Amino acid sequence: MDIGNKEEDGERKIKKRRLNTMEVTEGAFSVEEAVESDKTEMSLKDRLLSRLDQVEAHVEDLRKSAAHLEDKKDQILTSLHALRNFESLNEFDEYDREDILRYVNQISRRCKTVDVCVHTPRTEDQVDSLHQVNCLIDNLVVGIKDSPEPTRIRCMSYVSACSSYSSESDPPGDKAFETAVLGCALDDQKKIRQRLHGLLDYMTAEKWKQAIQPMD
Repeated sequence: MDIGNKEEDGERKIKKRRLNTMEVTEGAFSVEEAVESDKTEMSLKDRLLSRLDQVEAHVEDLRKSAAHLEDKKDQILTSLHALRNFESLNEFDEYDREDILRYVNQISRRCKTVDVCVHTPRTEDQVDSLHQVNCLIDNLVVGIKDSPEPTRIRCMSYVSACSSYSSESDPPGDKAFETAVLGCALDDQKKIRQRLHGLLDYMTAEKWKQAIQPMD
């Protein structure tokens, strides 16, 4: 009887050890699966974040392209507005002048059919500053006809106010204009500089055209 009992006890111990081994093994598998699952989830998250980074880059490229088109449209409209006030138009007879202005208006209407808008978040103060700057630049455009040279010099002073570098030949920056520009949003400041440079290039080109015209 003692021998039988010992054998039964031995079998029970072996079974118990097997059960313990299985539990440990199963526990190890569950931990490994959990770790692998975490890795898979992290990998998926990383892939999604990487994809979102790419989409964000495309959005920024889209904004830049749209902003470029918006600037180009503004430059065209500014040039057309300046042409309407071009002093040399008075040299044409009434019929030719009306014909030219009719063509200018036709191009202007056609240009305005292109609707491009890149929204720039602005505070109320920034809106007021932008309005002030636009009024000053609009006055430049109007002044091209009545006083082209003083208007060109004033435009140069506006450009100097927007630039950190200026040569000795450039007029000093207009302080009032500089204050108004600094009150604008950063995106608007870039557009203001581009608009001023475009306007100054136009006025400089017209000045040289007049300089090379033969004298009567």
